[in-house]
Amino acid sequence: MSLSIIKLLKLKDIPSGVISEGKRNRLIFRDKDNAFYFSGFSGDKLVCLTCLVVNKDNTATIKSNFTLKEYRGLGYFTELNRYCLDYALEHGVRRILLNCLQDSVSIHLKAGAKIWKTTKTITWMVYPGGSF
Repeated sequence: MSLSIIKLLKLKDIPSGVISEGKRNRLIFRDKDNAFYFSGFSGDKLVCLTCLVVNKDNTATIKSNFTLKEYRGLGYFTELNRYCLDYALEHGVRRILLNCLQDSVSIHLKAGAKIWKTTKTITWMVYPGGSF
């Protein structure tokens, strides 16, 4: 399957239902000028999003990754993640850090991330320059 459209949204434009479900999954939503919300749509429904926070030193952090439960496992997030990584590279980002729960480690490994360290519940990962 593929997303029908990918949009770059501001936090205020993300439907409250998506934010509510995301917060239950411990996502961090930021309303900052350097936070970019890449939002993937199936038809007219927002089904997945990721937030890229770009720092002044040409590094970035992925602060929120999320796919609505009924759309998981269909490849939507992989497509959105690839779009986000390409955008970062085109805008001079040279390294992206993130932490994720175990169930999404394989998605980031597939996209080129390397495991930096693992705790009981969280895996810290890095997309080094040139791998995304």
